[in-house]
Amino acid sequence: MLDPQTEMILLGVGKGVVYGIFAGGIGYIKKETWQTFDPYKFLRTMIIGGVVGGISGTGYSLATASALIGSEFGVPALGVETFLMTSIVAIADNIVKVISRRTELGKLYTKIKEFFGK
Repeated sequence: MLDPQTEMILLGVGKGVVYGIFAGGIGYIKKETWQTFDPYKFLRTMIIGGVVGGISGTGYSLATASALIGSEFGVPALGVETFLMTSIVAIADNIVKVISRRTELGKLYTKIKEFFGK
């Protein structure tokens, strides 16, 4: 059984992930047309939104979390924040590649691409 503080943090992270996925997806869709829609970018945007939302769901901003981690290890907060953001984007890119290459979604993407003539 988890203590109430941990449950509250995990619930916040879960909500943040869901909200971030929705925000990323809606943010991408509102800027694209049917002709410019790219499922890879859409999925990547949703994953990045989910990760950033999960981080913010902890109750700390990315800058605050970076400062706390940086002070713990004696490195500049900006370096930690840059590392975290670069890692988030790299992880999201690799997740998209795995999903598109190892699941049926890759075939769906190909059909969508052929439908729009890309």
